[in-house]
Amino acid sequence: MKKFKFFSIVFLLLLITNYANAQSKTISGVVRDVQGPLPGAIVEEKGTENRTSTNGNGEYKLTLRGTGNTLIVRLIGYVNREISISGNNSAQIVLQQASQDLSEVVVTGYTTQKKITLTGAQSAVSGNDIRQNPSGSLQNTLAGRVTGFISQQRVGQPGSDGAAFLVRGESSLNNNAVNGVASTTNNPLIIVDNIEYSYEQFSRLEANEVESITILKDASQTAVYGIKGGNGVVIVTTRRGKIGKPRISVRTDFALSEPTILPDYLDSYNTALLRNQAEINDNSYAPNPSFRPTWSAADLEAFRTGSDPIGHPNVNWKEMLFKKYAPQLKTNFDISGGTTKARYFVSLSYLNQGGNTKDYYEDSGDNINSGFYNKRFNYRSNLDISVTKNLTLQLDAFGNIGEINRPNIFYPSTNGNKDDIFADFGSYLALSPMAYPIKNPDGSWGYSQFQANSANYLTPNIIERLTYGGFRRNNENNMVLSTTATEKLDFITKGLSVQGRVAYTNNYTVARSLTRTNLPSYIFRPAVFAADGSLTSAERYDPAFANVYTIGRLGNAYGTNGSAGSTQRRLAAQALITYSRQFAENHHVDFLGVYSLSSNNVRSDDLTYNFVPASVISRVAKIGYDYKNKYIVNVTGTLSGSNRFTGKKKNGFFPAASAAYNIAEEDFFKKRISFINLLKFRASWGIVGNDQLAPGRQYAYQQSYATSTTNSYRTSNNGTIYSFGESNGTLSANTGYAEGALANTDVTWDKERQFDIGLDFAFFNNKLTGLVDYFKYRRYDQLIAINLISDLQGVLLPPQNIGESTRQGLEFELNYRSTIGNEFAYNFRGTFSNVKNAVVFNGFADPQYPWQSAVGKPIGAEGLYQYLGFFKDMNDVNNSPTSTFIQRPGDLKYADLNGDNVIDDKDRVVADYSNTPQNTFGFQFGFNYKGVGLSILFQGATKFYLRGTEEAIRPFSANLQAVHQQAWTPALGDNAKFPVLTTLRSISDPGINSTYWAVPGDYLRLRTAELSYDIPTSIVKKLGLQGIRFFASGNNLITWSKAFNLYAIDPEATPGNDRQAYPPSRIYNIGLNVNL
Repeated sequence: MKKFKFFSIVFLLLLITNYANAQSKTISGVVRDVQGPLPGAIVEEKGTENRTSTNGNGEYKLTLRGTGNTLIVRLIGYVNREISISGNNSAQIVLQQASQDLSEVVVTGYTTQKKITLTGAQSAVSGNDIRQNPSGSLQNTLAGRVTGFISQQRVGQPGSDGAAFLVRGESSLNNNAVNGVASTTNNPLIIVDNIEYSYEQFSRLEANEVESITILKDASQTAVYGIKGGNGVVIVTTRRGKIGKPRISVRTDFALSEPTILPDYLDSYNTALLRNQAEINDNSYAPNPSFRPTWSAADLEAFRTGSDPIGHPNVNWKEMLFKKYAPQLKTNFDISGGTTKARYFVSLSYLNQGGNTKDYYEDSGDNINSGFYNKRFNYRSNLDISVTKNLTLQLDAFGNIGEINRPNIFYPSTNGNKDDIFADFGSYLALSPMAYPIKNPDGSWGYSQFQANSANYLTPNIIERLTYGGFRRNNENNMVLSTTATEKLDFITKGLSVQGRVAYTNNYTVARSLTRTNLPSYIFRPAVFAADGSLTSAERYDPAFANVYTIGRLGNAYGTNGSAGSTQRRLAAQALITYSRQFAENHHVDFLGVYSLSSNNVRSDDLTYNFVPASVISRVAKIGYDYKNKYIVNVTGTLSGSNRFTGKKKNGFFPAASAAYNIAEEDFFKKRISFINLLKFRASWGIVGNDQLAPGRQYAYQQSYATSTTNSYRTSNNGTIYSFGESNGTLSANTGYAEGALANTDVTWDKERQFDIGLDFAFFNNKLTGLVDYFKYRRYDQLIAINLISDLQGVLLPPQNIGESTRQGLEFELNYRSTIGNEFAYNFRGTFSNVKNAVVFNGFADPQYPWQSAVGKPIGAEGLYQYLGFFKDMNDVNNSPTSTFIQRPGDLKYADLNGDNVIDDKDRVVADYSNTPQNTFGFQFGFNYKGVGLSILFQGATKFYLRGTEEAIRPFSANLQAVHQQAWTPALGDNAKFPVLTTLRSISDPGINSTYWAVPGDYLRLRTAELSYDIPTSIVKKLGLQGIRFFASGNNLITWSKAFNLYAIDPEATPGNDRQAYPPSRIYNIGLNVNL
C-alpha cells in the first residue's frame, strides 16, 4: 500500500511538471509580408487574452498559457492568419495584404467605408506595390495594376517622363491642342489627401510617401466632386504615423537607364546606295539625258572603305550622341512613430535622373552642365495630434524643389524650328551619316559642302552644339500646407463628427537659359594638284557660316515658363459633417455633408484672364444604409458652381444613386455554399460634370477682342480691325482691335450620364477574389465649335453646348493569394479593361459619303486611305484611279471607294481605332519564401494604332533603316516591306494617312520586376539594426510590339509624330533598404 501511494505521488508530480512545462512554452519568430518584416502586428494565443505585438523588426515572443497550440496573427490592412505551432518553438509567419479582406476599409470621396458595403466601381493599389517600380514619375508605376486606368508614356526625358493617363478612356470631343496648349478635357481629377493636384504635381509625388492610390470610376463614387468628377478621380492617400517607437527607414536606389528603342540607321555606304537608287527610280519615269546620281562609284567606294573620313565621312551618330546607359540615383529617408497623443511621418527624398546624351559640355570650359537631367527634392511632414479624446488635428506640410535641364541645340528646318537632339538624330537632312566629320584635320569643327547645300537645315556641327550650345532649364518650387481638425460629437449622438480643412498650394516655375548662337564650323578643302604634280589649289578651311569665326559668348535669359504654369496658387477650404452608426445590431446608417471652396490662380497668355481665379463651390449630401452587410443603398446629391459660367448656368446639380445585394450574407446561402465568402451584385446611376473646357474657351460667355498689326487677322478671323488712334502705348500706329468670337451667355459644363453594374466575389476564405464591371456612359452638352454654318456670316460664332459622345466597356480583375506552410506565400493578379468610345454629334454636317463620317467612330480617329497593295507595273498604274499625287509601280495603291476613278479625300475612311487603346491588361505574379521575394508584372494594350511621318519613317527626310533596304523593286514585288524609294512626294508619302502607315500598336511589356532578399533577423540584430533588405528591380524591361515591323518607335509614342521624341526609358535598378 505504501508503494502504491509512493508511485501515485511520483506520477502526480510528473503530470504537474509536464503541465507547468506546457505553460512555460515560449514561441518566437518574425511576422512579414512580401515586402519585409511587419512591426505592430498582434500575435495572440487562440482562446485566451494572452497576446503580444511585433517590434520594429517584425519580431515577437509569446509564452503560451493554454493548450490549444494555435496562434492568431492580426494587422490592419492584412488578412488574419491562424497558425498551428504544435511541436514548434518558433514560427515565421507571412501575412497577405487585405485587398480581399471583407473587413478592409477602402477610400472613397472625402471619407472611407468598409469594402463589403461598397456599391460603386473603384480599384486600388498599395504603396508597397508601386514602390517596386523605379520610375521617377508616380503615374508610370500604375500601368497594368488596376482596371480602368489607361496610361501612355509618350516620352522619357528626365523630369518630363510622366505618362498621360485616363480613367475609363476618353469622352470629351475637345481633345486636341489649341495654339500649342494641350487639352485637359479628358484628364481625371487628382486628389492627394483631399487636396486637388495637377498632372505635373502628381508626377512629382514621391512613391515613398504613398500609402495607397484609389481610382474612382463611376458616378456613385465621383458625384461628390460634382462639376469636376466627369473624367473619374484618382485619390492618393499618403503615409501617416502609427503608435510605436520611432522607426527610421533609409532606402537608396541606383539605376541605369537606356531608351526602350532607338533606331539603328544605315551607314554612309548603304545610305548612298539607296539615295542613288531613289534618284534612278525618279529619273526612269521622267528621263533626263544628263542625269547622274548624287554619289559616283568613287564616292561609294570611299564610303565603303572609309579611305576618306573627312571628305566622305561615315559617322555612327547613335554611338557619338548617346551613352549606353544614363545614371539615376534615388534616396529616401523617413521616420515614423508616435504615441496616443501624437503620431508623425516625416520623409525626405532626393532624385537625380541623368540623360542619355554624352557629356560633351565637360570639354567646353564653361563649367556648366548642359546635359539632360532632373534633380528633385521631396519633403513631407504628416503630423496627427490628439488634442483631446474627441478632437484631433492633422498638420501637413509637403512639396518638392526641382530642376529640369536640357541642352540647347536649336536649329531651323522646313518642318519648323527644332530644339531637340532626337529631331537631329532622326533627320537625313540635318544629320545623315555623311553629313560632316566631327573634327577636321586641324582640330576645327567639321562641316561639309553636302550639308551646306541643305539650306533649311544649315546648322552648326551637332557635337559642337552639345559642347558649347548651353542649356535651357526650369526651376520649380511646389509647396502645400494643409490643416485638418476633426471633432467627434458623440455627446450629441454616437457616430457624429465634424471636420474642417484649409489647404494652400503654391507652385512656381521659372525658366532660365544660357545659350550661344554663333558657333563656327568649317569645310575642309584638300589641296588639289595637277597631273604634273604642281599645286593647283592649296588646302584651306572655308567657314560654313558667313562671318562666324569664333565661338560667341553665352547669353543669359530668364522668364516664366507658361507651359508649366509660372506661378499657380490654389486655396481650398472644406467643411464636413459625417455620421456613421449601427442600430439594433443589423442596421447601419451613414451620412456625409460637405461644403467646399477652391480658388485656383494661374498665369495665362491671354492677359484678360491672367491670374483670374478659377473658383468652384460645391455642396454635397450623401446618405447610405445597409442591413447586415447584405442590402446596401447610397444616394448622393451635389450642387456645384463655377465662375467659368454665368447666370443660371453657373450652378448645376449632380445626383447619383447606387445599390448592392450581397447574397453570400443570406443564411440559406451560407449553409449550402460555404466556400463563397462574398457574392455582391451592385448597380449605380448618376450624372457628373466636367468644367475642363478646351483651351481658349474657359470664359466663353465673354465677348472676345484681339489686337492685330496687319490685315491678316481680319482676313483669317472674319473680323474688321478698328483703330482708336493708339500710338506710343500698348499698340503701335496703324493697328487696332478686331472682334473675336461672339459671347455665349448660355455656356455651361459638359455633363455625363453614367450607368454601371458590377459583381464582386470572394471564394475559399477570401483566397480567390475578383470583380466584373460593365459600364455605359453618355456625355452631352459638350462645348464645341459649330461647323454647320458658312463663314459668310462675317463673324466667328461662339462654341455651343451641342457635342455628344458615348463610352462603354467591361472590366475584369482576378486575385489569388495563398500560402504553403507558414513561410511560403504567393499571389497572382490579373486585370483586363475594355473601353470603346464613339462620337454621337461633333458639330459637323453629314459628309457626302457615310465612310467619311466620324459619327459612331472613336474620338480622335483619323480618316485613312485604304491600302490595297503595291502598283505592280505601269499597266496597273494606268488602269487604276488617278490622283493628284505621283503614282508609279511600287507605290501604294488605295481603294477608290466612291468609284469616281480619282483617289482623293472622299476615299478616306474614318478608322475603327484611334491612338487610345481599347484593351489594356496586366498580370502579376509574386512569392516570398524565407526572406526571398519575387514580383513580376506584365502589361499590355491592344486595338489602337500608331503612325509616324517625316523624320520618323519617310526616306531622305528620315535617316535610312533596314526596312528601307526592303523597298519595292520589280524583283521583290509583293514581298517588299516598303514602297518604292523616291526623293519626291508621291502617293506613298507617309504624310498621306492610310492603313499602310497606321499600323497596330499592340504591345506586351515586362513592365516591372523585383527580386528582393531580407537579411535574417539573427544577423541584423547583431548589427544593431531592425532590418536590411536588398533588391533589384526594373521598368520597361522587354517590349514586344507589332509596330516594330515598320517603325523604330515606342508603341506608346504620340501618333502622327515626325520623329520619336526622347523615348521612354528601360531602367535597371539595385537598392538597399535599412530600418534603424
